[in-house]
Amino acid sequence: MPFPHWSPHTPLQRLELDWLQRAGVELALLRLDQADPLISGNKGFKLAPHLALAHEQGLDGLISLGGAHSNHLHALAGAGARFGFRCVGLLRGHEVDTPTVRDLRSLGMELHWLGYGGYRQRH
Repeated sequence: MPFPHWSPHTPLQRLELDWLQRAGVELALLRLDQADPLISGNKGFKLAPHLALAHEQGLDGLISLGGAHSNHLHALAGAGARFGFRCVGLLRGHEVDTPTVRDLRSLGMELHWLGYGGYRQRH
């Protein structure tokens, strides 16, 4: 990854439950929700090759599609804020105010609402 200052930490959380111990089972969860406060969950892994390619090619920004509650757009906006990429989000539907939309804006993502017809015609 061309971002040496980014090293998300994904801890293992051991679950100690009586019934598991009685069965001789050890269980741990990989806490992807704690990987990075801006680029959380599996989205960081999905975005990593695209971010690397954009960096290698010297691109200024990234664009993607999603909805008003999109974790993908949230992670992309977080990556843009973290690594200095301009990000544009194309959102399905009509403009609404959600916690995700507020976060996207606060992270610097430029938002464009496509309506439902426009979103269907995205290809």
